[in-house]
Amino acid sequence: MNRESPSEPDNVSERFHQSLRAALLAGAKLDLGEVAATDASGDPGAISGNATLAKIDRLESLLDSNNDSTDENASPGLPATYFDAYRLYARTGRMDLALDSLAIRRTVDEDLSRTLRPVWFYLALLLLIATGGMAIFSEFSAPQIAAIRADLELTPTASVTDTWWAGQIPRVLLFVLPLLACLMCLLAMSTRASSWVADAIGGGGYRDDRFKAMQTRVQSAIAPSQTEGGSEGRQARLSFLAEHRTILANNRLMRLRSSLPTLLVVLIGGGGVLLYCLVLFAPLIVIIHDMANVAADQGVWP
Repeated sequence: MNRESPSEPDNVSERFHQSLRAALLAGAKLDLGEVAATDASGDPGAISGNATLAKIDRLESLLDSNNDSTDENASPGLPATYFDAYRLYARTGRMDLALDSLAIRRTVDEDLSRTLRPVWFYLALLLLIATGGMAIFSEFSAPQIAAIRADLELTPTASVTDTWWAGQIPRVLLFVLPLLACLMCLLAMSTRASSWVADAIGGGGYRDDRFKAMQTRVQSAIAPSQTEGGSEGRQARLSFLAEHRTILANNRLMRLRSSLPTLLVVLIGGGGVLLYCLVLFAPLIVIIHDMANVAADQGVWP
């Protein structure tokens, strides 16, 4: 994207950074992006990532110290997203677009994480309930089953199925299930982790639509300054395309909010319930089978 230097770089820079500070004080969450090259202090992390007032002050001084900072290739040590937002504002004067370009990544992550956050808490609750059920089983039912198996083994001709896992798995699950519940809570509280999971199971399309809509809005804003003839028609087409992509993204998000929770509950919750039932009922099924075999071996049944 071709960008021209602003006529008054000092004033533009001052207005731009004042607007960033105002947005941060208002509670906006801005992503400055990553640093492509090391800055003068040798600490890229100090000016990249989530925006803070201290980072804005440092970026303003770095930007003002570089006389050619508005040139296409003159951004050493500056975060890419931040620098693109500054050049967009310098070119169009649209601070709303500049802020949107800085906030879109965090906004998309929040949207995707909110689709899965209730699911993680629901699964964590199921795991805690399963832990309680497993504890009751291990405390009351497992000793009785073990005693019955010990009585069956007293019969010399009886063949008792080896079920070492019947006693080991419940005790292991008493430690594993709470850990999994903690993991689900951490996923629910982590925006980036939840959005990554959502991306992996279908949320990537929503992210692409949002970013394409943002790019089209930027192109629409700079269209009048790029061409002299036919600029209004091109701007209208780009505005319509941006609105269309935004509608597609919103529709996709609505489908994700209904389909992703159902999918995770069926796969993770249903699979967990199946495993839980197997752990609880498999020892009972095996012992009934062994008791039937003992009766047949001893001639109780014809």
